[in-house]
Amino acid sequence: MKYSLMIATLLATSSFLVGCGSSNNGPASSSSSSQAAGSSSAPTVASSEDSSESSGDSSSEAAVYAFKNTSDEDTVSYSGQIARHVIMDEIKKATGAIVAPDTADNLGKIKNLYSGDDHATIDATIIASSKAGDLAIQKMIGDISSGKNLRDKIAGGYINSSGELKGEPTRLISPFFGWEGLASDATPDIFVNYIFDKLDANIMLLSPVKVDTKDGMLDIPTYTDAYGVDYVQLLQKFLLMSVGFSQGTTDYLKQNFAAQSGQFQQKDGQPIPPYSIAEHHFDEGFGYFGGARDSLALTKEQISSVFNDSNVDGMIDLNSEYNFGQSVNCAKRERGKNNFTSRTMQAFIDGREIVAKMTVAAEGMTPDEAVEATKMYQDSLNMAIKDAAVTWEECIAATVIHYINVTTDDIDAFDEGKFASLKNFEDLAKHWSEMKGFAFGLQFSPFSPFRESEEKLESLKTVLAKMGNAPVLPNGTQAGEAKDIEAYKADLMSARAVLKDMYGFSQEDVNEW
Repeated sequence: MKYSLMIATLLATSSFLVGCGSSNNGPASSSSSSQAAGSSSAPTVASSEDSSESSGDSSSEAAVYAFKNTSDEDTVSYSGQIARHVIMDEIKKATGAIVAPDTADNLGKIKNLYSGDDHATIDATIIASSKAGDLAIQKMIGDISSGKNLRDKIAGGYINSSGELKGEPTRLISPFFGWEGLASDATPDIFVNYIFDKLDANIMLLSPVKVDTKDGMLDIPTYTDAYGVDYVQLLQKFLLMSVGFSQGTTDYLKQNFAAQSGQFQQKDGQPIPPYSIAEHHFDEGFGYFGGARDSLALTKEQISSVFNDSNVDGMIDLNSEYNFGQSVNCAKRERGKNNFTSRTMQAFIDGREIVAKMTVAAEGMTPDEAVEATKMYQDSLNMAIKDAAVTWEECIAATVIHYINVTTDDIDAFDEGKFASLKNFEDLAKHWSEMKGFAFGLQFSPFSPFRESEEKLESLKTVLAKMGNAPVLPNGTQAGEAKDIEAYKADLMSARAVLKDMYGFSQEDVNEW
């Protein structure tokens, strides 16, 4: 099987063709990708809005995450990761629909989406969370990829009903931390089930929980608690981190790409895929980042709107024309020199190009031979991988800072020992839970600056501890214990300062986020 790299480029004023098909079983080819560089027909970009500034650099060309072999076959494949993004979004939507008293149907759906105990039901789940709506090519989760769940991929694995450790036990870098009261050997899966237990208790309530506002005692949503924790946000953000960010960095960007570059994995009864194991693993890392393949040609506003019909066919392919997860947060946090999108996307594209070259160099070789044959590429690949992982993490850290800022604003809105309104409570619960959920994620990457020393890792533990298990409330309590409001705000500012220094952010950007 003869391989040669063909890298797609996108002219900002020309047409871009990305028609990616879907797979129902595991890693499948994404059908036709963008035109290769040097193609005689120039593609054009379908822009959802007139915009002045793209997320990429000022160059007239923007690279696309698109690669073909000499047989003109698309070698990019990460449909399983897109399916898991959709599963996380479906969990978020279903959690927000929980009411009390409830028949537990919604919670049962959420638990199954997480665990995969009934894969047939997951595959047949109509995608209700997609902002593409009827324009989406894929209507059910199984249209993207079948047999997917989140529990099998969560950092640290899980204990099944037979007492066996399953999933990804080796993908937890160190003991999980960040939530007071959990056992010292608790795993991310245990924390997810802790949240499920909280929701279980909430749906059994016969009367709504109330909070004290300037408008009187008012009912709060079932998915929140009286301490100000929003389980919609906490659960979804935690899964983005403990599944998506963990898998993307600790698993797929830590593969032995050199040894895998000459290997092609054939599944039972299926043809040999057009991509090497190394190429596929790198794609899967990119898939968890969640960027549309032509993100470098999109403005931050277009990325934040999550989808763009790049091939102008009137439909949205969730595998290629949709922005999921952290790719959206990177765009939202763009400020000044913090060109997160262009840096992360370019690093992924550069790394994938190198892996494709390694595949060509290692064709037909054993793993040991492939390692020797690809030595010239390995340092540059490691640099690209680190750039992608660290910039991706910078997006997360900037997002945590954003939620520290707005959580502080919510606290400042308290009115004489009460919430200024029900919205004041809901905003505080939402913003605090997003802050905490994202902050958990900074422990899941081996490329993190927090992993450079035990002292730095301890500073991350301090950041999470200062946030606590809930926000401070107008009555001067936090998670049921007395807490001075000004002291808590100072704790948040102290946590913010640690993040600023760790990632080298400017004070101006930190203030504005």
